[in-house]
Amino acid sequence: MLRGKTSMLMLSCLFAGTILSSCSKDDDVKNSEEKTTFKWKSTLVGEYIGINYDASNTLESYFGKRLTLSTPQTLLFNKDSLTISKPGDIKETYKIQWNGNKFSLYNPTTEKWMECGEKTAEGIVKMSMELYCQENNDNNQQLISFGQGYDLPRPAQLMETKTGKSKIYWVKLNYTFE
Repeated sequence: MLRGKTSMLMLSCLFAGTILSSCSKDDDVKNSEEKTTFKWKSTLVGEYIGINYDASNTLESYFGKRLTLSTPQTLLFNKDSLTISKPGDIKETYKIQWNGNKFSLYNPTTEKWMECGEKTAEGIVKMSMELYCQENNDNNQQLISFGQGYDLPRPAQLMETKTGKSKIYWVKLNYTFE
């Protein structure tokens, strides 16, 4: 009976020792450095360009709820990826590449890197996103398209692909995260 209790005690000590040795403080520090979360603090209009558009309209009249629904709420940097959380529990995950303090996201569709942000020496993350509203009218139809993304083409490039009378409203939004 004593032998069974001794064996059970030794087995319990071995199990506890294994668990404690696998969770060292070094692992906790390493994991916290690999994952960093930043929360949205502000949005500023960085640039806007309109071609054949009604200047009396506001940003909200062109984009409506898209302005708030597309605003990133949190950024989670994890090793070589970035997860962007938006309202409505929408999450976008990208491969990320750093060039000094600037970062680019990988677009698997175009197989290109999109430069869209930076991390300041103070630990603040700044990121940009563009939105556009394009209206194309020709003799037989009217086509209105909206788009948003990181490192989108400038309005002149978007106009090159259209025929007929086109209007475009393009805006670059700069987000700040802490």
